[in-house]
Amino acid sequence: DISQIGGTGPNGRIVADDVTAFVPSEAGAVAAAAEPAAAGPAAIAGDGFVDYPVSEASREIAARLTKSKQEVPHYYLSVDLELDALLSLRETLNASLPEDEQLTVNDLMLKAAALAMKTVPDVNASWMETVVRSYTRCDINVVVGVGDGLVHPVVKDAGGKGVKAISDEVRALVEGAQEGTLSAEECASGTLSA
Repeated sequence: DISQIGGTGPNGRIVADDVTAFVPSEAGAVAAAAEPAAAGPAAIAGDGFVDYPVSEASREIAARLTKSKQEVPHYYLSVDLELDALLSLRETLNASLPEDEQLTVNDLMLKAAALAMKTVPDVNASWMETVVRSYTRCDINVVVGVGDGLVHPVVKDAGGKGVKAISDEVRALVEGAQEGTLSAEECASGTLSA
């Protein structure tokens, strides 16, 4: 409680030294600990996701951030990656596979992305205006060029599959995209696009 801090700055203002030197009284600390934290609305579990309701203040912040993203000039940064270890792993794995079943760097990157989403589940979420939807699976859309357009079939539960299974599924999805035989379910929205 800032009202317990005495200010030593001009006109009694609280300065940084006042804050760092402040030692809360035991009575104030006990009272603060006794106050229960305000409970937010309960999370709502669905099929493959959990929705966490968003406060009005969070919605306002999101609206302002969206406006800023749309109207304020911005730039993107990039980074170069050293993939020597990944390429070596790919070479080792491909040594035992037939030529037409070789793993690609993309297959390994999809698996790495799925593992990252499992490790940091907050990344595997979507803003849904009134809730933040946190997904329990890592469904990854793979962008495929088809003629003059793009399609984005989905590898369902990439986090629960091995690299070979992901590779086989991507190969089948690319073939289906090129032949125009993908179903609506195969083109559903995932939780990440690659």
